[in-house]
Amino acid sequence: MSEALQIEVVTLERAVYSGAAAEIVFTADRGELDILPGHLALMTRVHPGELRIRRDGSTESFAVGGGFAEVLDNRVTLLVTAAEGVADIDVERARRALADSEKRLDQRPGVDDAEMREQAERRARAVARLRVAERATGSAD
Repeated sequence: MSEALQIEVVTLERAVYSGAAAEIVFTADRGELDILPGHLALMTRVHPGELRIRRDGSTESFAVGGGFAEVLDNRVTLLVTAAEGVADIDVERARRALADSEKRLDQRPGVDDAEMREQAERRARAVARLRVAERATGSAD
């Protein structure tokens, strides 16, 4: 890689990814954000969702919780609440979490705003886990 990004993905518990890459894609305030070498300096929130890191023709995916990202001089640092690679994902548990969060979101009249935000975040994390697992297996099941 002639010009590469240096990427660090960190949770409070551990460093999840550290290395060079051609591209990183994650969910920010206005949707998916695609960072390539030479990107302008940026500080933004990271929303729960799928994180994709592309290097040398292959892509590694993670399901991440919310957090923050900084882009500066071809260095990208993500500090997120959680990050799971495909080996860490329990698909059945993710399906149950998705169903539970959707059920709670459907009960809007009895749920306050804080609970709604929490359930929406749980739903986004579950969807991200399922997407990462689907990418790895190449199937929707």
